[in-house]
Amino acid sequence: MGFDGGASNRSTIEVIDLSDNTTVASGGGTNNQDLTPPAGYLYRILSIRLSVPAIGGASGSHQTEIFFVGCGAIGESWHKASGSNGAAFYYTPTQFRDDNIAGALLCSSDVPIRFSYYNGSDTNQTGNRQIYVTVEKIPERR
Repeated sequence: MGFDGGASNRSTIEVIDLSDNTTVASGGGTNNQDLTPPAGYLYRILSIRLSVPAIGGASGSHQTEIFFVGCGAIGESWHKASGSNGAAFYYTPTQFRDDNIAGALLCSSDVPIRFSYYNGSDTNQTGNRQIYVTVEKIPERR
């Protein structure tokens, strides 16, 4: 089976916007955004930019956890970002690069990557949680 040079065999670079502004209830509310490539493709994660705004006047913490779905009971977590007393928090492309995982993570339609936001504060989170993921979209070879 050789490479035919067709467009369907080429990888492309894309920025996937998983941002969400759904209200997340105080006291343990969650919101999940999954990064799932189309069937027949893999995503190689090149960069992640995550920004969660402050929850004004809140006490308690809120966090985002990033993990593979379907790996073990709840997934293999590889990053958490959090803010105490409702403070804003970020995960930047520089932090992602410094974690030495840029280009090393792949996900598929069978094993997506989940961005799970948890609001453990005493106030609803109503802001826009921004998630931008730069990926290399790669055709699967079977």
